[in-house]
Amino acid sequence: MSRRVPFLTWLLFYVWYAWGAALQSFLADPSRLGAWTPEVGVVLLVAVEGVLPRREATGAAIGIALLRTAFSADPPFAVVAGLLTIAWSLAGLRSLLIVDRALARTALAFFASFGFAIWLAFAHARTGGATFDLALGSFLSTAVATALATLVGVPLARRLPGLTPLWQRRYA
Repeated sequence: MSRRVPFLTWLLFYVWYAWGAALQSFLADPSRLGAWTPEVGVVLLVAVEGVLPRREATGAAIGIALLRTAFSADPPFAVVAGLLTIAWSLAGLRSLLIVDRALARTALAFFASFGFAIWLAFAHARTGGATFDLALGSFLSTAVATALATLVGVPLARRLPGLTPLWQRRYA
């Protein structure tokens, strides 16, 4: 039987993510990192997917998506749909492989970020009336940055104050 994660832990999780999303928005400026800015939401989704029950991971994805819409100019529905698709895909893959290992997390973050970047570019093209430009270099740089951020950032995220209950396994 699994216990639920305490409310304060979820609150701190979303506060830490809000700071990460604000930093992501700041770094996404072309004069800073530009296309090499990692997708912080994908990093956190990949981090929690291996240790949370599916229901709580879906809740984390919804919360991350709602917070991300506050810090970005991306279409809100596209952000929610994209992050929920990532969360559900990771949940499905969890039955096939151990997603809580560094190499698996890094590879999953790469592919999830690549797909999410393409999805958001398509959504921007649909909502703005612009043509869909498949800029693979930009998508690949975001995916590589996200994979590297996952490799380095997940062990650091597990040391953030208040988030210890998230990282404790409670299921068999």
